[in-house]
Amino acid sequence: MADAPSHTRLRWVAAAAAMAAAGALPLPAPLGDAVVLWTAAVGMAAALIEGPRVALPLMAALTLVGLWQRLPLAGAIGLALGQTLSAVVGAWLTGQLARGPRAFEHTPHVLTFAGVVALVSAPLAALGGITAWSSIRDSVGGDVESVARAWWWSALTAQVLVTPALVLWALRPRLTLARRASERRATASGWRARVQPRVLEAWVLAGATLVGGVLMFGGAWPGEPAVFPMLVVPFPIVLWTALRFGARETATVLLAFAIAAAWGVTDVPARVLQAFLVATGVTALVAAAAIDLRNRMDSQLHQLAVTDPLTGLANYRHLTHSVDRQIQRAKDTGQPFALLLLDVNNLKVINDRLGHNVGSRLLVRLADALRASCRVTDLIARYGGDEFAVLLPGCDEAAARTQVARVQAALAADAGTPSIAASLGIAVYPRDGDSCDELLDLADAELYVMKARSKTRTS
Repeated sequence: MADAPSHTRLRWVAAAAAMAAAGALPLPAPLGDAVVLWTAAVGMAAALIEGPRVALPLMAALTLVGLWQRLPLAGAIGLALGQTLSAVVGAWLTGQLARGPRAFEHTPHVLTFAGVVALVSAPLAALGGITAWSSIRDSVGGDVESVARAWWWSALTAQVLVTPALVLWALRPRLTLARRASERRATASGWRARVQPRVLEAWVLAGATLVGGVLMFGGAWPGEPAVFPMLVVPFPIVLWTALRFGARETATVLLAFAIAAAWGVTDVPARVLQAFLVATGVTALVAAAAIDLRNRMDSQLHQLAVTDPLTGLANYRHLTHSVDRQIQRAKDTGQPFALLLLDVNNLKVINDRLGHNVGSRLLVRLADALRASCRVTDLIARYGGDEFAVLLPGCDEAAARTQVARVQAALAADAGTPSIAASLGIAVYPRDGDSCDELLDLADAELYVMKARSKTRTS
């Protein structure tokens, strides 16, 4: 799984062993075998992230789980072998058919993952369960068919409800709630940061998930039948999460429901509960993947609309919009800002003599020099064919001149051929104008004064 972040490698091996051991605790299990619920999910997640390298650590951890459950050594090894094959083979097929740990980003891949789990991983886990059961069947009773069915359902439920959350949190370990641009710029702290609309909505969602889990699996629903809250509660919560937050948060809600079901008390038959939760999980993951894909496409279209394709800098539209916003902010705060324009000298001559590819590479080198010399808060844009602009928030003329010196030093340090020569012009708000057009015109005029001086010296 080459696209997994490298920092998760050893951590996932350790987490697989720890969580597999945790599955050996005697948890109440209305879903069936609690051991299967956790070990199958963690094993599949570890294999999706790290690939076959987790097979030996997982095998060892699951053997310890079997021994902890007081299985004979042969039964513990059989249990571990079935669970390990379930994880490794299922993860390999998911990687071949559905992009491995990225399976939860596209609707067809989510359905493929569910199919692999149902047809391959869960049967292999059931095979390990049958092997473990056969070593102690005289003391526990039952028959092969019922044991295989119970383990198949438990593995299917675990890998649909629990595995996606583990994988998505491992791929993106930081929690980032998408806020509006104005909220991202806000400096609120303390209780004010917690009542921002997006954060407040996340807290409400967490409360709804908790209440929903209690209603469905906590025995808190009055009267009969208890199946009614199970049919009504989860879909609004998971669809709300998918629409407003994304695939990772949706998978987290499903994980919460799985934990509540494992600990809860309900008179709903185990197989009915498992089937309903699996259907809910697949539906939620499919919806979240579709919505995430649509959001990514919208973001890409927006990026194309405001980005120069050659240099990757902001384009003219983005520049003028940002200057207008900066003017409004400056009116509110009273802080000045500066606008720096650059024009490449003799670009037409370079294109004519050396070719347009050389001229294009020179523009890219200039863009890289600007990125290296400007602050993170500065906006760099390609203003025209050979003209660039830098918006410098909070800069007066003295600070802008200092930034000009940095830019000139970065251009001088460029070792490419031909060398980069550029003329520069500065306009400062509000001294040089109170609109975007006025600032651009004045900076452009200063730029051409400098360009004329450069031509005079060379002649």
